[in-house]
Amino acid sequence: MALVTAANEALLWRISNAHSRIWLASPYVSATAAKRLVETPTECERRLLSAVNEGSVRSGVLSANALLELQAGGFEVASIDNLHAKLSLVDSWGMLGSGNLTAAGLGIAGEGNVELGVELSAAQCLGAAAIFARWWRQAELVETAELERLASLPVQNPSRKGISNGPELALNGAEDLEAILAEKASAAASRNYWIKANYHRHDREDWWERGWISDHRRASYAPGDLIFLYLGARDGGPARCPVLVQVMTTIRHDPDFLLNEGDAEAVPQWPFVTETARIARVLPTTDGVELEVMGKTAQSLENGYCSITREQFEAGTKALLDRLG
Repeated sequence: MALVTAANEALLWRISNAHSRIWLASPYVSATAAKRLVETPTECERRLLSAVNEGSVRSGVLSANALLELQAGGFEVASIDNLHAKLSLVDSWGMLGSGNLTAAGLGIAGEGNVELGVELSAAQCLGAAAIFARWWRQAELVETAELERLASLPVQNPSRKGISNGPELALNGAEDLEAILAEKASAAASRNYWIKANYHRHDREDWWERGWISDHRRASYAPGDLIFLYLGARDGGPARCPVLVQVMTTIRHDPDFLLNEGDAEAVPQWPFVTETARIARVLPTTDGVELEVMGKTAQSLENGYCSITREQFEAGTKALLDRLG
């Protein structure tokens, strides 16, 4: 079972490729998250279980407009007033965690709350699905007219600022980088390290959020490997490495996946797909790490990627950590 700190990378990709079901439970839902949940049309069964009440809508923690958008995108919406669970079931995959279906809860755009979840085993997915199905039978379906009424209510949206205790943790990955640098030699030797060129335009703000990379041939990435993503100088790009990701799956030849992702340009040239999860990123991208810091040049990436030693990786990681402030 894998731990998940930013659920958007684990969840949104699976939703965009769902075949049989998307079952979600969350008491709080935001408009930003709803847009991401329905941006890829699908014919599979879609259910959202929430806690739909005036108090949540008036306080701004539950967006009635978000629920309307989900309904328009094919979701059935049902309510249990004291629901507090955050559960996602997509086909045979499942995740249970602390994050709501909000931008802050999912970590959309790399920001938000400090959350922790866990991907479920196959047996746990079956058990969770049985529990969800039982909740669904007991829940009350929410009609569009009721959501429209709730959407018309004034939102107080109280501020979180004021008297508080404790710091707000930075979510840019600095702590993860520090942990990687401090790990034992045996852990460091258990993986490989890479730099991967990214062919997309440098001004695409979503490129580090999509949770996958593609190559023109079958690279030797393995789950657990760490990869610096490089944005080249083409079209005024920064010629920097602003992002570090971890490999989550073995590489596969998957043109259909690229078509479903709306990336037809990649199909003839970069048809080999590897799923990834972001470890850290620095903004703006012009603050990324230069290849020279890791002893490489743009010519090193003529094949699209190159391996680096642990020492070269540590040099890049320390530089990235410095630029995260």
